[in-house]
Amino acid sequence: MIKQKKRKPNDKIFDSTLKQGTIEYQVYDSKIEVNKTYEVKFLESQKNSFEHYQEEELYKTLYEIWFKTQWYSIFKNKRHIPKDRLSQIYDDLKSKFNTELYTNAEVFCCISEFLNVPYTILYEMISTKYKQEVLADIKKKYPKYFKEESYCLF
Repeated sequence: MIKQKKRKPNDKIFDSTLKQGTIEYQVYDSKIEVNKTYEVKFLESQKNSFEHYQEEELYKTLYEIWFKTQWYSIFKNKRHIPKDRLSQIYDDLKSKFNTELYTNAEVFCCISEFLNVPYTILYEMISTKYKQEVLADIKKKYPKYFKEESYCLF
């Protein structure tokens, strides 16, 4: 009869002998380098504290306006807002904003996110006057994206 050696239990994660203190590890030859240009590349997409504060104030203002409108009482117990009402709601909310503090594009994005409606659908539903205002503001802020004359956003 052949005697078999008793196998010591191995740790499944590190593949080392349990309670023996012999942990095997692998030495990596490659060095980790820090990408120093990351901050410079993505600095444009980051918001500074003033922009963040201004955006918070915009949402607070919209929230206060929403509770004062007739639309709050109509849609407070409903999950979705019908598409045919979007233009009326946008007109009502937009008319109560101070246009000196916020641009039309900021207000458009804020209302769209607040109503949980995609930008494209809200843009299709609002009146032509508001479409032109939003487009003009976006052209001012991001001129490099508008090489040729365009009359619609989406």
